[in-house]
Amino acid sequence: MRALQRYLRAREEHSLSQGPWLWLGTRNRNRLRYSGLYRMVKRRAEEAGYDSSEVSPHSYCHTWTDDLLSSGVSGENVMAVLGWKSPAMLRRHAHDQASQRAVTAVHQLGDRY
Repeated sequence: MRALQRYLRAREEHSLSQGPWLWLGTRNRNRLRYSGLYRMVKRRAEEAGYDSSEVSPHSYCHTWTDDLLSSGVSGENVMAVLGWKSPAMLRRHAHDQASQRAVTAVHQLGDRY
């Protein structure tokens, strides 16, 4: 979170900071396209000690979906926030941690089950 906040502060100095793109290139270059973002995420994963083959920009969508659902946000609201029209998108992104969310929900019921 701190790294993202630092990036957003630095981004304000970019010549394209008023545009719609979140990720902008260095030295006032244009927006970062998927290939550039992909390489950056892989490099940062390696620097942080993660297996870069397990990480991609798209994996953040899965993580965000799981975090929202685990926090009690309804599936309908997750779809609205992420701009999805089809429940199939929610199922696709939520399936990774569905079993863990289910176990956690049952444990929160306490001794009843």
